[in-house]
Amino acid sequence: MDFIFESVNKELGELSLGVAEMHGVIAGTLCVTNNTDKAVKSVSSFFDAESLEPTALEIIKNISGWTFEQLQDDNFAFKLLLPNDEAALSVRTEAMVLWAQGFISGLGEGALSFEKNSQSELREMFDDVVAISQADTDTEESDEGEQYYAELTEYLRIIVMTFYLDFLSAGEKKLPSKK
Repeated sequence: MDFIFESVNKELGELSLGVAEMHGVIAGTLCVTNNTDKAVKSVSSFFDAESLEPTALEIIKNISGWTFEQLQDDNFAFKLLLPNDEAALSVRTEAMVLWAQGFISGLGEGALSFEKNSQSELREMFDDVVAISQADTDTEESDEGEQYYAELTEYLRIIVMTFYLDFLSAGEKKLPSKK
């Protein structure tokens, strides 16, 4: 099952739950914990679980499972849950910035520790995500802006896969057994 930003946003929009930021929290938490239940708890605590309707929690669980499956895919199928290309570049850029902020929060919720894993490449990537999370969202429509957005979203995707695979190989988490 694939999730489309616009339909998820419509389902969760009344709850003021930012879809891009939520997906970033899920991805960040999964990178460090490899646990969908912890990812759902991270989102719930981040967005005040008491205000979430059961339908919203079910959507969050489904998106966590979908994200987990993408991270597990040998073909690197992971993709960021962001608005489609028909949305204005400024809207997509703002969603990307919120996604990056959510990813940073998810890494923190998952208790990311560079002491356990001190590779400088991951530190640099983390710093890059921080920089992206602070990017200017007042973007003019242009071919150059579109290219820059595409490059940044692809880089974020690569960062997520790198974090996930690095923590798996470092033994920070174990894959669940498949029965």
